[in-house]
Amino acid sequence: MQEVIRMMENYVNSFMQYFGTLRALLPLAAAVICLLVFRKKLLFAGKILTLLVGLVILLYNPLSQVLWRKLLEQHVYWRSYWLLPVIPMFAYVFTELVWMQQQSMRAVVIAAGTAAAVYGGGNMYSRESGYFTRAVNVYKLPDESCRIAEYIVDNVGETLALVPDSLYCYLRQYSSKIDLVYGRNIDGFTSVVLSKSLHKLHGLMWQPPYKVKRILRRAKKRGCEIVIFRADWEKTVDPSECGYELLETIGKYEIYRWSEQAAT
Repeated sequence: MQEVIRMMENYVNSFMQYFGTLRALLPLAAAVICLLVFRKKLLFAGKILTLLVGLVILLYNPLSQVLWRKLLEQHVYWRSYWLLPVIPMFAYVFTELVWMQQQSMRAVVIAAGTAAAVYGGGNMYSRESGYFTRAVNVYKLPDESCRIAEYIVDNVGETLALVPDSLYCYLRQYSSKIDLVYGRNIDGFTSVVLSKSLHKLHGLMWQPPYKVKRILRRAKKRGCEIVIFRADWEKTVDPSECGYELLETIGKYEIYRWSEQAAT
């Protein structure tokens, strides 16, 4: 029973992760209802409805999602909702409905459709959406990450770096000269990292306080030249005591580099 409840919770969470709010379903529901009501008058209504039924059977039901979650990563299943032709379907139905009306009624239908789209939509940059932020540079990456990557490339060059989770998705996008001890695959995004030692190192970097000696000992063993810590997290000892000297502080991050001189 608990497994069934967990399965339904995963299904609902994936559904809401894509749509955000139930009101976002309004344009989709309105388009489907119109396709059903006017299926004989709309040229592509039958094909679109067949597509929707196929997607529901193959993807969007609690039973099939169990299969897909085994084939895909747990956090990837919700992206299957991208296959839903929500916007093209709404645009098609909206356009056809406008042209089906007499000239005097077209303005009313346009107003109703626009109101449904506005009510069902929202600001993609809002905190509630959580998935989008406005671009602050040509790289479309967080500015702080770009400054860190640029500093490393200019002052260190090609290197191996150990960085917090909040950075590993961005530094390699800025420059391939920065190799990482681990990237987002440590969380199983596209492939599973089997190394237990890497997972232990990731766990040490995951939460404060930083157990500096253990972290830097493992980093040095892997030939890691650069280690980046969050400046606002407590450290058990100063990294300089372990052979890593502070190069620069950028934003809320401290950049350390292995130094033979500091080690002695």
